[in-house]
Amino acid sequence: MSMFDKILKEIKPTDKEKLEINNKVNEFLILLDKVNLKYTVGGSYSKNTWLTGKHDVDIFILYEDDKGI
Repeated sequence: MSMFDKILKEIKPTDKEKLEINNKVNEFLILLDKVNLKYTVGGSYSKNTWLTGKHDVDIFILYEDDKGI
């Protein structure tokens, strides 16, 4: 096993961890859908570059301004 493989093993989320976080995010997004909010998911979660033990998800709520834009 190379040095890089060892480092990746330490910082990359496990399949179990990914599944748990994906389930939580999907539950939250379903709630946003139920109240008809438009949103976009960004950051390391959306790019699948988040690190193990670091569970933050950037969700941006989109809305029209007073000019309808």
